[in-house]
Amino acid sequence: MYIFSVINQNGEQYIDSREIAVFLGKKHHALIRNIEDYSAYIMRETECKTPIGKFFLENGFENEQGIYTDRYLVTKMGCGIIAAQIKGRKSIQFTHAFVCAFGEMEDYIKSISRVIEKPNFDDVKNAARTIITVLQAVGMSPEEVTAGLVRIFEPLGLPFAPDKSFGHYSLTDIATATGIYSSAGKPHTRAVSAIISKLSIGDENKMIIPIRRGDFVGAITMYDECVFDSVFKWLADNNRPSAVSCGDKFYRIDYDLPDDDYSDYLEYLESEDDEV
Repeated sequence: MYIFSVINQNGEQYIDSREIAVFLGKKHHALIRNIEDYSAYIMRETECKTPIGKFFLENGFENEQGIYTDRYLVTKMGCGIIAAQIKGRKSIQFTHAFVCAFGEMEDYIKSISRVIEKPNFDDVKNAARTIITVLQAVGMSPEEVTAGLVRIFEPLGLPFAPDKSFGHYSLTDIATATGIYSSAGKPHTRAVSAIISKLSIGDENKMIIPIRRGDFVGAITMYDECVFDSVFKWLADNNRPSAVSCGDKFYRIDYDLPDDDYSDYLEYLESEDDEV
């Protein structure tokens, strides 16, 4: 079994692009061109909030003869983007090799008591959106984009779960169920988001779900049932306010939930609390 050599630099782990090219049976200059195309597209065409260095780090060098050699250092996320472009057994072999390599390095770092920072949830979501844009730009179908996201995120243990939305709710779901509507008569997702920002919600209560609508592929945040219940309780504690604030913004709410239904659900929540 082939395992890549992992470079540990400034607290980050990378694989040398030259070694990746050899493994893939590809000319190094061709892989460099692919990486530069991905990077350029991300910087030019997407609202990328994740630094490009989280994927690829340019790291060319001059040898003893004064000859400059192009090289990129590729992170685990960057390897995921490359793997998503490959089809067949080679994709599986490459994913297995880089995941094992990074896993061994992480085990070593843990063994010497160094702390590995868990990716921020928002960083993961921004990275997912960026990767979606890149994969669509290279001509992948919605099905291939979704499969590519799975291939990238699942081995990393990040909060990304395709087709596992059961028991989770989008902002629209929560707005509809709690009767939080805008003056235009639509579920007021911004008001719900403002309420959630006031609650103590951990990353363990959120999940990134890919969505497909025709040719469109995106990534949205969904929340588990405890967040849904917390929004309901917040509304009760605050007497269903006519507006909610988030920073310097205020969102007016027109409720579209009968008082009887609202009271019934509150009684249900209180009975659940009594049983705990």
